[in-house]
Amino acid sequence: MRILRKLDEALRYVEDGILAILLGGMILLAALQIGLRNFADTGFIWAGPVLRILVLWLGLVGAVVATRDDRHINIDVLSRFVSDRWHAAVKVLTDVFAAFVCGLVSWYSYEFVVGEAEYGLTGVGDLPVWIFQSVIPAAFILMSFRFTVHALANLARFVRGETA
Repeated sequence: MRILRKLDEALRYVEDGILAILLGGMILLAALQIGLRNFADTGFIWAGPVLRILVLWLGLVGAVVATRDDRHINIDVLSRFVSDRWHAAVKVLTDVFAAFVCGLVSWYSYEFVVGEAEYGLTGVGDLPVWIFQSVIPAAFILMSFRFTVHALANLARFVRGETA
């Protein structure tokens, strides 16, 4: 468990840094593009596609961060009907299920990215699109990891008799 906590802490700094860089870059590029269009009747032809890519990356890295902090969207009907003691057990089940689903999405999105690499499409400039899409399986494997860490922590709480 200690190794998972160390890995989790290291990933926290990397994720926060990537999120800040993506958001800052997106804001700067969009503001520059708006300024160029309004004041100089020009702009960068590549800005639109790059901004769409940044939105994809920002959304997925944001989802990873939300999962890390256990602040993701969840539907929690069952825990309303169980005692506080069993709430941790319910969290274990939902976290294991979410980890499994994220693992599946990661696997199939990996296959999608590999297929795109084999097909050879290019995106911005001559860069292959699979480079930009590689965030999809990476984000979902990280979310699967986070849900697994949460499940183990909630299992430990349940065993100790604590609430989630």
